[in-house]
Amino acid sequence: MIYDKFENLNKYFQSGDPIYKAACYARDKAAAMPDGDHLVDGDQIIARVQSYSTQPAEQRKFEYHKVYVDVQVMLDGCERQDVAPVKKLIPIGTFDTVKDIIKCEAPDLFSTVNLEPGWFVVYFPQDNHRPNCSIGAPAKVRKVCMKVKI
Repeated sequence: MIYDKFENLNKYFQSGDPIYKAACYARDKAAAMPDGDHLVDGDQIIARVQSYSTQPAEQRKFEYHKVYVDVQVMLDGCERQDVAPVKKLIPIGTFDTVKDIIKCEAPDLFSTVNLEPGWFVVYFPQDNHRPNCSIGAPAKVRKVCMKVKI
């Protein structure tokens, strides 16, 4: 997992890297796009623009992906996201190969970050995460989740 401000993006990735390209696309172009999935580079980079209300963490499930890395960027509002290593979690059901996702039970121990505009978070396959959680009362947010094929 990488969690930082955009001003530090080049400390992690070079300009030609697909994750760098996805993060810059999210920062520079996604706010003007309608909600939905948008192909940025075929199925290699997909922008999933979403507007929703956050929910209490207890109502959300942890998840992880095997085919895509998530680059999450908040466009408007703020949400809590929890993260824990995949090896410590108990899956709920089986891996959905079409949606590239498996849900997991919440572990006893996890870390929390607050995602707000100007920041990005990158979740790799080993990073089980619980996005869309409210900070206090549920609130409306707008976010883009860039899917970068591994």
